[in-house]
Amino acid sequence: MTTKRFDPAIRRRMYWANNLKTPSICPECNEILIREPHAYAIAALENGQTTAFASSNDGGHFCSTCPVVVLDNDVFNQITEESPNISRYQVMGIIDVEKTTDKDIAIAEFLTDKVHVKHTDKVGRNDPCPCKSGKKYKKCCMPQ
Repeated sequence: MTTKRFDPAIRRRMYWANNLKTPSICPECNEILIREPHAYAIAALENGQTTAFASSNDGGHFCSTCPVVVLDNDVFNQITEESPNISRYQVMGIIDVEKTTDKDIAIAEFLTDKVHVKHTDKVGRNDPCPCKSGKKYKKCCMPQ
């Protein structure tokens, strides 16, 4: 059993690296992202039919303060290119391998709301965190 630094059961907002100006930095709090291997649930359009599969890879870069993961396009494109009949795909969430059983696959689907943080506004340490976690800024995304 391998201990993960980033809990796969936590739902996260997902961003694609190629859509970000600096893919190694969290788009919400500007913290440096950390790469960690996880298993992902992927839905694909293959020969006109929707299929689902799982992929374990290190294409996820996680924020240690926000519920954010940035996925590496090259890693996921390479996985789907292994099947030439896949025309499109979507990563649905992170699989919690520890909680997956023979009957159920534990998937933490991605959050659909994106946070738009204005980095020019000063946030007070006791203000609600701009990442909308519900915590105070000093207990969430405030740099230590």
